Amino acid sequence: MQLVVMRHGQTPANAEGRYQGALDIGLSDTGVAQISAQAKMLVLAQAPFQQLLSSPLLRARQSAA
Repeated sequence: MQLVVMRHGQTPANAEGRYQGALDIGLSDTGVAQISAQAKMLVLAQAPFQQLLSSPLLRARQSAA
């Protein structure tokens, strides 16, 4: 079994250098582009996933989707 760990894409708070902790903040346009690029690389690598786990926070759920 192989474990792949990914961080969520950029949020507006990340871009401003602010700590967001458990605040439920969504992705910025840059974050959406980052995750889209990561997803394309995973498809090209034909990474077979049996399970995907995510934090319940919006930024993590958007990234997982």
